[in-house]
Amino acid sequence: NFFEEVTCYSITTYGVYMDTFTGGGHYLFNGCTFTGNIGLYVSNASVTDSLSILNCNFEQAVANDVYIAGTVRGLTISGCRSEGLNGASSFLLEPAAAQIVSGISITGCYWTTDFANAYAVDLGGSGVVRGFAITGNHANYLGAISFVRLNGAGEAGVISGNYCVETPTAKIVNAPRNGVVCLANQNPSGAMTDYWNTGTGI
Repeated sequence: NFFEEVTCYSITTYGVYMDTFTGGGHYLFNGCTFTGNIGLYVSNASVTDSLSILNCNFEQAVANDVYIAGTVRGLTISGCRSEGLNGASSFLLEPAAAQIVSGISITGCYWTTDFANAYAVDLGGSGVVRGFAITGNHANYLGAISFVRLNGAGEAGVISGNYCVETPTAKIVNAPRNGVVCLANQNPSGAMTDYWNTGTGI
């Protein structure tokens, strides 16, 4: 199931709304443009084997560029661009209770001129977020206290090789967490404050 060069523009609710997908399968969005309250939404009633969002443009979404509340067993977001997000979280992976998002790769993405307190990646929720690699991304002018926010109870993964211009300048992740390894993230001043999987700041 693939969608290429689709444009969802000036949508007041969802650019794409994936609801009650329970048969698994692979869904690919390539070269698409999303706007709306939420650009792409996977509801808490969905179970998907894998979802790929490649080379897509998210422009002036109201709440989130991507919001995943259901189960996705393999998630790839690569080469995407976010501009002018008005909400607090660009890529929000927040599975509901009993849902899981795993096998996550977010790489080569670019954020610019988003809302002053926007997090590029927001991970957590009542469910489980496990096995993520957030690598090789570039962020301009976000203003949040960190590039990645952990807001759940059991996230596990690696955040590495990201570059943040202007803000956030303080740290790459909002709080240390066992199971989350950060290394080699930079801003124009040099290395950003990272946390290792021991929960100790470096």
